[in-house]
Amino acid sequence: HQKPELLKAPYRHWVDLAAASPVGEPVRIDGWADVVRVAQVTEAAELAAIESKLIWTPDYAGSRFHWKQRDPLWVLALRVHRLLEPVTLPWDAAYGGCTSWFEVAGLPDDPAELRSEPALSDVAFAARLRGACEALPSLVEPDPS
Repeated sequence: HQKPELLKAPYRHWVDLAAASPVGEPVRIDGWADVVRVAQVTEAAELAAIESKLIWTPDYAGSRFHWKQRDPLWVLALRVHRLLEPVTLPWDAAYGGCTSWFEVAGLPDDPAELRSEPALSDVAFAARLRGACEALPSLVEPDPS
């Protein structure tokens, strides 16, 4: 979101660095990610256990428990890749507004087909994932179905 005050201080500058595609203009995609672990967080203690791994302020992250009380918070561990050649797609009206998910046409079924490199080395990623799994033992591999 566009509110830097919802981020911890070291991450607030990212809001200014983010570049959104203007409505109606082509959309540039610079990377992709695999979801390698998932967890549902339903207790404040679980959220506190991973607080050091989040960019959100503790107050904001905790406030999410009150948005939809029947729905848990989801934690996703992502293996992020930078595209060596960004992909530009034409604008689609489905991309506008406050939308969590939408279908993107014009991309391969498997993003690994695109030339890319991991954002973190294998060693750095393994260390961060291990730390996240130790803090939140319910962080498990996603169900492939």
